[in-house]
Amino acid sequence: MTLVGNSVLIGAVIFKRREVSMLKRSFQQNLETYADVVISLGVNLQPGQVLTISAEPVHKELIMALMERAYKKGAKDVIVDLSDPEFDRIKVLNVKNQDYLDFLPEHAKAKFKEIVDNGHARIRICGMEKPDILEGLDVSRIEKANFEAIKYFYDEGIDKGNVQWCVIAGATKGWAEKVFPKVPPVVAHTKLWDYIFKITRSDRDDALDAWERHLDLLRSRSEKLNDLGIDMLRFQGEGTDLTVGLSHKALFMSAFEKTHRGISYCANIPTEEVYTTPDRRRTRGHFAATRPVLVGGNLVEGLKVVFDNEGGVANFSCRKGHEAFEKNITADEGARFLGEVAKVGVDSPIFESGIISNEILTDENAACHVALGGAYRTCFKDFAQISDEEYKELGCNYSSRHLDVMISNKTTDVTAVTRDGKEVLLLKKGRWQI
Repeated sequence: MTLVGNSVLIGAVIFKRREVSMLKRSFQQNLETYADVVISLGVNLQPGQVLTISAEPVHKELIMALMERAYKKGAKDVIVDLSDPEFDRIKVLNVKNQDYLDFLPEHAKAKFKEIVDNGHARIRICGMEKPDILEGLDVSRIEKANFEAIKYFYDEGIDKGNVQWCVIAGATKGWAEKVFPKVPPVVAHTKLWDYIFKITRSDRDDALDAWERHLDLLRSRSEKLNDLGIDMLRFQGEGTDLTVGLSHKALFMSAFEKTHRGISYCANIPTEEVYTTPDRRRTRGHFAATRPVLVGGNLVEGLKVVFDNEGGVANFSCRKGHEAFEKNITADEGARFLGEVAKVGVDSPIFESGIISNEILTDENAACHVALGGAYRTCFKDFAQISDEEYKELGCNYSSRHLDVMISNKTTDVTAVTRDGKEVLLLKKGRWQI
């Protein structure tokens, strides 16, 4: 091995010094770094704080790494909340009375109320052990009951800045086989973990520093967008000509936020987006989804959506998953209106990877996207002082659903129209211009 400036010569191949560091790292090192990123930056766990980790049992290895790091950071306790979609499948297929699907035990709501009221932190691990387990099933009533369970967490926790929360991904063999179907299952599982480590910057020795630099970039982008005074956004690309109107109080944000107690946290790891809450009444035009969307365990492919003059979905078409998407947008009054609009450039390492994971956490950070359903109330100036009635006047959407749909690629231009009538090109051919 020979040092050559900032590079290292190994045999006949020249590597950057950071690449050599990555080559030397083991799976366990990357896993421990990932856990450190999630605990230290994701939820930013405080000494004496209680942490809840929600996941499928298949994520035991990642859960234990997170627990170990949490206790070393001073956690009072780590509560592991396990669930399995296979249990939902058994219930849907075998329950004698369909009305029982609406049943919600009190403890299901109580655990989320405890998190919010006692200032706990929460991590949710996504990545299904059996991605197809719910395909073809109508789980809408179970999803509605699950929403009622977690509603307090959303309304009093997230929307009022009372909790640190973070959604992360964990590789499973079943998921890996879907993402990398052409390689042996063991190889696919390794490749998926490598992918997760890379896009979460956990495959490097300077992971936390790298995250600070990245979050600074996202903060800078959101500040520039807020300084423009944007009235509406227009997305134009293959099959898409969509205008999304904003309220005068709309605030662009990144996933790096602060609680009302001043504790910073990062709600998604990975994250590449800058997003805001639109005025649900001012969406016009149409879009063609650039990636498949998973809806209630059913994959929706080739989705095209047209909006009416009130801002709601007028009609749609898709190659696969028609019934699942239709049930989603008719679940309640707000499910067919937009609750989020986000911008992501093609400089995203997730987009650059070319990998479509069919997992919303990763796929939404590969492309600009809109979400049909519930809005984030924190995306308004002085949100803590806004009443429910004023939220309604601002066009803030409310729904039990929140379905992200990716709408951009290398053909997409995004233009902002400011409140004083100026047009500013934000993304050209998918690439940031500001």
